[in-house]
Amino acid sequence: MRPRVLVAGGLLGFVAWACASEPPPRGPDREVTIQVSCVDEQVSFTVSPWRLELNEGEGAVWTLADATQTIEIQKKQRAWPFSDNKLAGSRADPPHGRAMKGGQKGKSFRYAIAVTCEGSAGAREIVIDPEMYVRR
Repeated sequence: MRPRVLVAGGLLGFVAWACASEPPPRGPDREVTIQVSCVDEQVSFTVSPWRLELNEGEGAVWTLADATQTIEIQKKQRAWPFSDNKLAGSRADPPHGRAMKGGQKGKSFRYAIAVTCEGSAGAREIVIDPEMYVRR
């Protein structure tokens, strides 16, 4: 009788594993381009797109226009849509979020972009606060 219980338990485990929700298939990376300029006390920047809209399964990559700067993506909440994260980098090796977790549809995520900018006054950290939304 004992072997039958083990076999039945094994089959139930297999069925539960097969029915578990899987993450959405991996889509393309959506690019966010960041350009920061530091001249004397003046700072200007552009972030395009300001509001990053993703479909479930897509990834994000944050690309700097200036190869001399460094960048860090700062999560502003515990929840984050990606399981594969590289949150700091440079133009040559940009930060990214990939392998989106399942069930992210309709959610917004707050984050900041911190860029180290070299100007005549020395190195400065510029913090920019855009938006990210998973639309479908």
